[in-house]
Parts: sequence; structure tokens; C-alpha cells
Amino acid sequence: MRRAHETPAPVPAEVDLSGINLNLMVALDALLQEAHVTRAAARVGLTQSAMSHALAQLRELLGDALLIRGRGGMVLTPRAQQLAAPLKRGLAELRRALRHEPPFEPATASRRFTVATRDFFGSVLLPGALELLGREAPGVDLSVLHVDSNTFPSHLETGEVDLAIIVAPVPSGPGLRQQKLFTEDFVCVVRKDHPTVRRTLDVDTYLKLSHILISPKGDGVGAVDLALAQRGLPPRRIAVRVPYFLIAPLAVSRSDYVLTAPRRLIAAYSPSTTGAARRATLLMPPL
Repeated sequence: MRRAHETPAPVPAEVDLSGINLNLMVALDALLQEAHVTRAAARVGLTQSAMSHALAQLRELLGDALLIRGRGGMVLTPRAQQLAAPLKRGLAELRRALRHEPPFEPATASRRFTVATRDFFGSVLLPGALELLGREAPGVDLSVLHVDSNTFPSHLETGEVDLAIIVAPVPSGPGLRQQKLFTEDFVCVVRKDHPTVRRTLDVDTYLKLSHILISPKGDGVGAVDLALAQRGLPPRRIAVRVPYFLIAPLAVSRSDYVLTAPRRLIAAYSPSTTGAARRATLLMPPL
């Protein structure tokens, strides 16, 4: 509750868009992305003097310097940093609204889609997707990028990435849609003729083994370790950490380590690891 003598916070004034030249917003976006007047001018096809004039107008309009000199060149002011992402998203949404696109026809489409994901999803989903594309959309190309957890939402909003396939849902803006593909669980895998593991694997034996952990960031613990702690069980020995999903099944097939990994990942490897690795069961929570 506000006390009687407290002054209420000022309400931000509405911006009259009718008095703003949209070309200035395009120039501002280029300036904030490049932090360099000459490069920003080249980005939008202006002369350097025209971009300098636009910067002067923007400074007057927004009441902020926007770009100031720093140790390594021009740097964004705090206000400019605050503006960069919303402005980029807004211009991208405006371009999409104004763009006239015919209905997508897979059989005749000729374009490239960019997908951001990790190697697990690539190994599980990409082979089937390529088979489908070859049959239904032969003119469609794919670029698959490693997903960056910090930047992929903004890249989706700006159209730099068309699709992101990730482990769990994330907060997203109104222009983005999410759909659950599947729920995954874990299985354990060891090499054939493992000296300790036979046809079954109990928890006591599991905890005595040395483990390979798939850790994309190279540190921390996995979902299995959290599950063990929740059950009051001692920690397992993580002998090897690898950043990529596709390394781990190959590594376990030539060692005495045990790997606890997504079931679909092991199934994707089954043609190449038949006879080289054997699955054993261990109840774990969903991934």
C-alpha cells in the first residue's frame, strides 16, 4: 500500500508513431546491430553521411546518444541495448505482415529452412525428415545448426531460424508456437561381454560401475544423478564426460563404462552396434 506522501511513479507517455519516419527505425536497427556508422550504412544501402544524419535525428528523437565511443570503438548505451532486441523483433514481424507469400506447396517449393537443434535430435529425427523431404519436397534444402540456449528464441522471432528442437518448452513470445514431439526415457547400455553386467542390471551394480555422462556444457550433473539423490542413493562415479550424444554409444562399445542415455538414441545406433553393445534395464524418470 502506498503511503499518502509518496509520489506515484510516472506513467510512460504514448509514442505518436505518425510522426516517426519508419526508415529511421530501419537505420536504427542497423546501427544497433553493427555499432558502426559505416557498416550500418552499407547494411541498408545508405551513404555514410546519410547514416550519420539519421543517427543525429535518432538521438534527438529518443533523447539518448545511442552510440558512444568506447575502448574498442563505438559501443551501445544502456538505452540502445534495451532497444536492440525489441526493435529487431518488431521490424521482422512487420516484414512478415507485409510480405505476400503464396500457399506453401511442398512438391513445388524451392527454399531453405534453418533448424536449430542438438545432435541427439539430429540423429533421431533427421534421417526420417530427409527421407520425407526427398519424397514430398525435393526442392527444399535444410541447414542444421547447433542450438544456442541463450539466443535461439530471438533468432526464431527474427526469422534467422525457422525451427528449434529442444529438450523442454521455454517461454516464448506471441508470434511463436510450441508443440510437444515426444516424451523420452532412459536405458542403460554396456558393451557385449562386459565383465560385470550380464542380462540384468540392479542398482547396486549400477552404482559400482564407472559411467559416461553426456554433458553438452561439459559440467554439472545429469537427470540420472538428480534421480539418485532424490532416492537417497550414493552418487555414481562419472569417469568420462562428453559434450556430444553421438560420441557416447561408440565410446561405450569399446570400454567397460556404462552409459545411461535416451532410448531413441540407442535405438538409432542399433543397426551399427548390434553385437557390440547390449541394453540392460534400469528404471529412471523421463528425460
